[in-house]
Amino acid sequence: MNMIILIIHERIQKKMSTNFFNGFINDKSIKYTIKLQINKPVQYLGSCSLLCIDALYLSYNQYKTMAIQYIIDQLEHNIKTFESLLSNKTEENYLWRSHPEKWCLLEIVCHLLDEEQEDFRARVKHTLETPSKDLIPIDPVGWVKARHYLSKSYHTTLLKFLDERRLSVAWLNSLKNANWDNALVHPKLGTLSARLFLENWLAHDYLHIRQIIRYQYNYLKEKGTTNLQYAGNW
Repeated sequence: MNMIILIIHERIQKKMSTNFFNGFINDKSIKYTIKLQINKPVQYLGSCSLLCIDALYLSYNQYKTMAIQYIIDQLEHNIKTFESLLSNKTEENYLWRSHPEKWCLLEIVCHLLDEEQEDFRARVKHTLETPSKDLIPIDPVGWVKARHYLSKSYHTTLLKFLDERRLSVAWLNSLKNANWDNALVHPKLGTLSARLFLENWLAHDYLHIRQIIRYQYNYLKEKGTTNLQYAGNW
């Protein structure tokens, strides 16, 4: 199955003299060459031309594999992000709360560890390998008290989470010919695919990165001695 797509090719100053060119899609983690057959430019937008692509010799399955690798690479990149945001905290830093009902950093780190081990990695594996079996129930909110998160060592838990993420990335990269369309039926959420669990894994990272940054801002706002409006609106 071939994809038909539209691509904006920037800074084209003159018409193409050949029907083919090699286009590169470059992300820090995605590098491959695709061969495109070009019709005449159908619209000019300043120095940009909107090119109609007749045929893209990149199969749909190859495209999906590239998308999967991008997500895995971002999960790996987030190791450094979490390490940078969460390292070198004092007890006052990681036990502080903006409101009584909000999680402190210690609870967030414990949550990240449990989710890494028992939710996302476990459920991706379950969906890929045994989708017909029932999922093992999880209770992320209830675990905060049931597992006594506040009694845990912040720094030890953080290091364990980062190590578990490295194991997750190594496992994901080891998968060969995985069927990411494999799906299970969740009793409340319906049909959930392995791809959905993987993408939500990365989304979960971003939700907590946002949460941690907001935590840091609120901590500075409360503990600092000056008005923060000069920095801009939050």
